[in-house]
Amino acid sequence: WIINGAFTIWQRGTVFSGTGYSGDRWKLNGANTQAQRGSYSSDVGWHVWFHSNGSGQWDWIGQGVELPAYFAGKTMTLSYMIRYNGTHDNSDCFFWARWVADGDVFATSDMGDKSLKDVWQYVTHTFTIPTNASDTSYFSLRWHGSDAVTGMDYDLNLAQVQFELGASATPFEMRPNAIELGMCHRYYQTLGTLWSTQYSASSSFVQTNLLTQMRVTPTVTYSFSASLSLITNYTNNAKLALYCDGQAGSASGLVLDAEF
Repeated sequence: WIINGAFTIWQRGTVFSGTGYSGDRWKLNGANTQAQRGSYSSDVGWHVWFHSNGSGQWDWIGQGVELPAYFAGKTMTLSYMIRYNGTHDNSDCFFWARWVADGDVFATSDMGDKSLKDVWQYVTHTFTIPTNASDTSYFSLRWHGSDAVTGMDYDLNLAQVQFELGASATPFEMRPNAIELGMCHRYYQTLGTLWSTQYSASSSFVQTNLLTQMRVTPTVTYSFSASLSLITNYTNNAKLALYCDGQAGSASGLVLDAEF
C-alpha cells in the first residue's frame, strides 16, 4: 500500500529543501529539512536521504495512505530498510502512524530498541488500524526526531518501504517502473507543453485526457504564451481543460497536483 517504496520515481527532481514533496508520494515537513535521492546500492537499490538540522522539533518525512476504511480494525505490518546517523541516541528517532482526521496517533515506536546505526538495518512495525477509520481523510506514516528534543541534528535514510496486511512482513516487492509511475500519476502529473485548439473567433482550449484519473481535481500550474490568457479552468480529475482568450498559443510547464 506504500507507493514508490523503492524510491525509483522522482518527477519533481532529486534535491529538495523545506516543507513539500520530494520523491513521488514522500512529503517533508519542516522549514530546515532536506532530502535527496541517495546513490544506488546493491544492498537496497535506490533510497531517500532525509536531513534535519535540529531547528524544528516536528521535522519529518512520510507518506499519506488512502482508503483508511478498508483497513479499519485490521492488523498491518510496515517494513523497511533504515540507516541513521545523528547527534542524539536513536531512541529520539521515532516512527509514527497518525490518523489525520482527528490528529490521533494510533501507533508509535521509538527506535531505542532497534539499535540503529549508520549501516542499513531491516525494521518492522506491526499495529492495528483504529476501527473508526473512515475515508473522509487518510492516515500518515511518518519518521521523525523527538518532539521533546531541540537541536537534534540527524540523517535518516530509508529504502524498500512496504506496508501490508497481516502480522508479519513478506519480502519487498519490486514493481516495474511503468506500474509504479502509473500509481504516482494518481497524485502528480507533468504534461510538458500543449498547444491550444481554436474554439471560436477569439477563444481556444488547451485540453487533453489525463495520464490516469487523479485522486481529486488537481491544482494546475502552467505558463501561457503571450497570445493566451485564461477565461475558465474546467479541469477535473480525468481531463485538463483550460478555456482561453486567444485563437492560438500554448501552455508550457504543465503540472497537475492532487496530493494530500
